[in-house]
Amino acid sequence: MSRRARGPVSSPTVTVAIAVWLRTSSVARGSDPAARSVTPSAIARLATWAGSGSSARARLERNSMSASRCCLRPTRRRVVMRSAGRSACRGSRVFNRSGGPGPRPAAGRARPGTAASRSHGGRAARAPRRGAARARRRWNRRACGGWIGCGRATRARFPCLTPPCDPRLSGRRAADLGGQARGARRAGRSTPVVRAGRREHRVRERPDVLSHRSGGAVRSIPACARPRPAPGDPPTMPTAASDLLALEGGTPVSAEPVPMVRVEITDADVDAAVAVLRSGMLAQGGRAAAFEERFAAMTGAAHAAACANGTCALSLAYHPLIEPGDDVLCPAWTYIATASMIVARGARPVFCDADPETYTLDPADAERRITPNTTAIAVTHLYGAPANIDAVQALAARRGLRVIYDAAQAHLATWRGEGVGAFGDAVTYSFYPTKNITTGEGGMVTTNDADLDRAVRRLRSHGETRKYLHESIGFNYRMTDVEAAIGLSQLDRLGEATERRRANARALDRAIEPIPGLIAPRAPLGGEHVYHLYAVRLEAGAFRVDRDRFAEALRAEGVQCAVHYPRSTHRQPAFGDLPQADLPVADRLARTLLCVPVHPGLTDRQVAIVGEALAKVAAAYAA
Repeated sequence: MSRRARGPVSSPTVTVAIAVWLRTSSVARGSDPAARSVTPSAIARLATWAGSGSSARARLERNSMSASRCCLRPTRRRVVMRSAGRSACRGSRVFNRSGGPGPRPAAGRARPGTAASRSHGGRAARAPRRGAARARRRWNRRACGGWIGCGRATRARFPCLTPPCDPRLSGRRAADLGGQARGARRAGRSTPVVRAGRREHRVRERPDVLSHRSGGAVRSIPACARPRPAPGDPPTMPTAASDLLALEGGTPVSAEPVPMVRVEITDADVDAAVAVLRSGMLAQGGRAAAFEERFAAMTGAAHAAACANGTCALSLAYHPLIEPGDDVLCPAWTYIATASMIVARGARPVFCDADPETYTLDPADAERRITPNTTAIAVTHLYGAPANIDAVQALAARRGLRVIYDAAQAHLATWRGEGVGAFGDAVTYSFYPTKNITTGEGGMVTTNDADLDRAVRRLRSHGETRKYLHESIGFNYRMTDVEAAIGLSQLDRLGEATERRRANARALDRAIEPIPGLIAPRAPLGGEHVYHLYAVRLEAGAFRVDRDRFAEALRAEGVQCAVHYPRSTHRQPAFGDLPQADLPVADRLARTLLCVPVHPGLTDRQVAIVGEALAKVAAAYAA
């Protein structure tokens, strides 16, 4: 069937494509002055081009979603299009004002008031075949020079606004397109290619543009509808719509959430536990003894006593060292168990402020709060960072204080090359599932004092010195051999897992360093961090939102995060009967600290996603 005999194409083909283009451009509704250059006459020109045959119409429909991201300003104005038939573009069809097919107009001037007359300066291309090639070349130049009504300045701001590649173009017609695109090639935005004897216009891929292949053509989708950041601006992630947060309808950095924690139980752990279960000897026995001996050696301590959990470990350490009625210096910025077990012993916690850089106890502030009844100091190695052990030990020596370190989050942390178990009167650990090593539930007390070790072991098992001989009151805080077997298995890879945590933290350090307003964690000079948690601090006044809104935006970007802790310990209602001290650093940390994933189960890509999400959210909320 000849082209003339096939009849006119139904108007919805072009109308629907233009409607989709306009309606899906609500991302920048009136938000950019460049969008205002899109006029009805420009849309009519685009519609006329779209009428140039089935392949061109299909290309417009394929590109409608891509073009919709180019910040077109939505309009309700009706597009009235009247084609000049074959004279304007070969294979074009005619549509009347009602949107339906109509007769071809006579060659010559276009009817006044129509889209064709407005977009072509009131003059239609000459009909029919004699001037068709010249008219097509003139149309190509106009299409390239004023693509979708945007001028040169607008095209420079939005490199994605390149003319479509018509596979039917060849010879001089392709040369016309190539000449118009020469400036774009100089700017590094496009490059001509020759395929099967045809010269075509291909968009060069860029880091901030997603390229998609469809039907042999290359289409570019803009990364965002705004100009790229100037040098020195906060970095943004190289994905589509990077400036629009997922929380506000944009594309998240990661569709698959990056987990905050990951409990890794391997086949070796399972086999170790099953072996004990099959033996029938489940209570504390040989496996627990082996776990204690090996853990003490790895942490720099002479003795270790396993127990049911980290809270029990604190209780076991406090009982021999603290008497009821004593005042015990205690960090306000810590988990509640550090302080609550002091109260459980009958003593009074005296809360001290935190160091603003390391978040551990500030020894200088602690010394100012010593009372005549102060007999001990409890110090937390927080988030995996050891406290300033030199300063704490010096304070304890000057004031005659006993020292208990809470290392529930600091397995294998070191101070000046030695394990933290080598310092203080006692050090306590937790093996909760999210800790650097887990036994399901479990704890440990290490010490270098043999008498203290015997007292802890006696207290752990009903005060007995041998079977059915109880010399003092005690508890049942024992660890089972099933748990100890898992712990022994996990010790085999604890060193490797710790190094992986440190590597992940170094990568996050590099990602956060150029982001204004975000402060990476650090350990005091002389301490080596093991990064149980990676605590990022939001600098005061750097963002237009609070920490909780920042965290919500991070989660929407696909990065799970947590707040440790939303309230300082001294502000907990459980301690409401104690004098409320003014501890500004601890109160500020409760408003500004945010923990992001750093565990050894992260892939390199997931670590990069965390950094990209932090940069994206920080840039969006920068003050």
